[in-house]
Amino acid sequence: MNENKKVLSLFFGIAGLAVSFIIFFAISVIIGAGILNILGFEYTAVSYVVFFFLIYTIAAFFVEPFVEAYVLAVTEMGRLNKFISESIGFIFCVGFDIILISLIETMIDGIMISDRTIVLFAMITYVCGKIFEEILYRDAVEEVVEKKSKKVKKAFGRKKSKSEEE
Repeated sequence: MNENKKVLSLFFGIAGLAVSFIIFFAISVIIGAGILNILGFEYTAVSYVVFFFLIYTIAAFFVEPFVEAYVLAVTEMGRLNKFISESIGFIFCVGFDIILISLIETMIDGIMISDRTIVLFAMITYVCGKIFEEILYRDAVEEVVEKKSKKVKKAFGRKKSKSEEE
């Protein structure tokens, strides 16, 4: 009986995660395609657009945490101020998006995205993501960043100088 509850809770957990992903994916396709259409995105069939965003969402989901961790590590190792660390984050995240979108656009024959559109879309999605994080997840993001920062400090921490110890 107890094992059945565990199996059911696992099943509903996975089903809930799948439904959440589908909803997130649908919203990102609608909003992303709308922004790209305004910027000059061309496609031959809607299936290519869905396929483009499917690859983009999956690749970004798995690779973006590594990009963010790298930016956090660089920021923490250099003990940089907030403006410089945000600038580094912008450069790396937008650069990653530009490369990712360019690669996907090259692989799919049914879509055409100009370089200007790719750069603008990457910048817009980065800024929108930061605004979204700031508005909806302010407390949670600060807590996660603090935890990540502690892990980075532990992994890459520098020895304290004599003046810092005193």
